[in-house]
Amino acid sequence: MNNLPIWLLDVDGVLNIDDGSAWRSPHKQTTLGGLRIRWAPDLINAIRGLHEQGMVEIRWSTSWCGFPELLDDLERTLRLPAFERAFGNHNGFFGDLKLAAARQALIEQRPMIWTDDDEVPAKGSPLHRELHLPGRSLLIRPHWRSGLTPAHLERITNFCRKQTLQPVD
Repeated sequence: MNNLPIWLLDVDGVLNIDDGSAWRSPHKQTTLGGLRIRWAPDLINAIRGLHEQGMVEIRWSTSWCGFPELLDDLERTLRLPAFERAFGNHNGFFGDLKLAAARQALIEQRPMIWTDDDEVPAKGSPLHRELHLPGRSLLIRPHWRSGLTPAHLERITNFCRKQTLQPVD
């Protein structure tokens, strides 16, 4: 069994944020496809670092998957590698596709991180109980204005480190 965590990463409300005051570096901003994109460079650098260190496999799990050229532009703009897409351009409801991606990660018996400001289920809900496997999944639902914070990233980094220390079956 592969212990490398799968990180299902949303864009809007997670990376694309209104208030990044939790981060040391000032925001950067641009427009892609008519959409304003605003991000904290320290967050993007940390995500890139976890990927480059081989601590996590990142998969986009975002409505942006329905607009592949726009997602490609985002990766270039943020200087991120081309991460796998958890799903393609579908006519379905993106919330259902994101949930299916989370379930697929668990079916693969891989540790899972899911960061989404809308679709990560609320604590105590039946879906949260289904997806929250202590020590095997980390569910983070950041506030849509601030997105992922340094505290969230510390939890993600610690989760990834713990997974790399566990023996592989």
